[in-house]
Amino acid sequence: MEILARILAEKSRSPLFKFHWRCEKTKIVNLCFADDLMIFSKGDPGAVTLIMQGFEEFRDLSGLTPNPSKSNIFFSGCSSALKEDILQIANFTEGSLPVKYLGVPLITTKLKASDCHTLVERITMRIKSWTNKLLSYAGRAQLIQSILFSMLVYWSSLFILPKKIIGDIESILRSFLWFGVELKKHSAKIAWKYICRHKNEGGLGFKDLAIWNKAATAKHVWSLFSGGDCSMCCQWIKSYLLKGWSFGPLRFLVIPHGFAPRILYDTNLPDSTKVSSIVSNSSWKWPVSNSWEIKEWISSTPLSLLPSPGSSDTPVWSLTTDGNFSIQSAWDCWRDKGPQVSWSKLIWGPPSIPRVSFIAWLATNERLNTGDRLQAFGLVPTPCCPFCQDPEENHTHLFFSCIFSSRIWGGILAKCNSNWPTLPWLETVDFAVRSTSGTSLKVVILKLSFLCTVYHIWMERNSRIFSKALKPEEVVTNSIIQMVRGRLLSMENVKISAGDNWLLKEWNLPYKIMQQHHAIADGRRMSGVMMNPKSSPKLKWSNGGLSVVFGAFKYTVFLVLLRNHLQEAATSVFVLWCGGVIAACCTGSGGSW
Repeated sequence: MEILARILAEKSRSPLFKFHWRCEKTKIVNLCFADDLMIFSKGDPGAVTLIMQGFEEFRDLSGLTPNPSKSNIFFSGCSSALKEDILQIANFTEGSLPVKYLGVPLITTKLKASDCHTLVERITMRIKSWTNKLLSYAGRAQLIQSILFSMLVYWSSLFILPKKIIGDIESILRSFLWFGVELKKHSAKIAWKYICRHKNEGGLGFKDLAIWNKAATAKHVWSLFSGGDCSMCCQWIKSYLLKGWSFGPLRFLVIPHGFAPRILYDTNLPDSTKVSSIVSNSSWKWPVSNSWEIKEWISSTPLSLLPSPGSSDTPVWSLTTDGNFSIQSAWDCWRDKGPQVSWSKLIWGPPSIPRVSFIAWLATNERLNTGDRLQAFGLVPTPCCPFCQDPEENHTHLFFSCIFSSRIWGGILAKCNSNWPTLPWLETVDFAVRSTSGTSLKVVILKLSFLCTVYHIWMERNSRIFSKALKPEEVVTNSIIQMVRGRLLSMENVKISAGDNWLLKEWNLPYKIMQQHHAIADGRRMSGVMMNPKSSPKLKWSNGGLSVVFGAFKYTVFLVLLRNHLQEAATSVFVLWCGGVIAACCTGSGGSW
């Protein structure tokens, strides 16, 4: 394609060639994307003839020729007679505008809502294709973040999306999160703007589409300031849109926040003033000001801060350490920030179970549809606890003032060797935050137990109301224990501390989930063997004798320890593989050979 580009560039130098509208300054004749080629020229038979001659020269050199069945020619503002003349020369099929390329519309005007219906339909169709209606809240949240949002990134990085389209897409995502594929547009438990906050600010970490679109398109603006001479797009914008004008009222001066408008006003400088107007002979030349604040600020300007007329301006993005623009930093600066919440690590910190954490997140925000909330919505006449038939059901009663839930939580606390006071719900959450700081085994078990208890009590509550299925306290407690134990079995390198042996036995957990070096040290203590092949050339054995055998081998040794605990004596069998030779050593309690 480089050869073809050079041939077309040579043809464009002919007096008969006429460039496409707004392409002459930048000498744009062709654009190549992967295996697609776009050629631009004015609707003139002479220009098209030169392009076809370039194709023939390229065919003679490479043997490649355009495929007429896969090629189209597009006209704009051409008469029917002119179209016929050009079609006879080019021998291509006429295409119709507007046209899409790489999934987005190619338009010369501002993007309208009608141009984005394809994007909305694609997102809706993708949601409808997920026929599994049993997805949990956490599962739908993960699909929104990983799949649906990725479908928007491409469009957001190219266009400024219309507000209507952003509103429609957020409405679809919100409906899918709370109601699944049914896409109901009412009764959201938490407002979308709060969901779009960071998890440590009480949200789910979703991205506000309007802010993300603004940050993504700002990257193109940054390219205009940071040079962009290598980008044909930036060259074209500077030549035909900016036309030498500044993009905006930028000030490349170190001016205290809020002083820029004041300086312009007090010094009678117009808004279009550039830095060059106050520079003379590599020094500042400020106009006379009657304001003592401005005079003080000018006099306090460091002597090292002098203008350099011979050097070019260098824009610096202050939100990153390297000074380069990033979409993430722009989005984080412009997004709606909320106050930090103390319970984010309790809900979302490791180890966590996504579906459990989501229900606990709703409970912490007091947004579960308990009886008091349903009564406020006019959905039930009187709230009633399905466990103890108490006439009042709210979050404090359900967690854990109810007799049923308090017994379950008491049993779980006993299994965790802990004792918590009975407090209102939000105070219980604060107490849980204070009690689960750290990474020890007890803290991990206590954190998982708290979250899983909230989850199973809420599931059992819904099961009794909607399915009329009642489970006794023992069954619910056992379900909580099994969920916590299943999550613990997938962990490793848990920090070891005093009292862990009791917890391992109580929860029937293997010792391998603890930190590896402690497990190794424990194994050494049990077997009476101390081995460190990297630092010591010998294998030390407390009963003596084996180090001599180990020192006789010069190859890498792999030690397999098999323990057989007998009633009277422990027998240890050591199998050593040394360069193809196997040596087996059996010892009794006395250490004899």
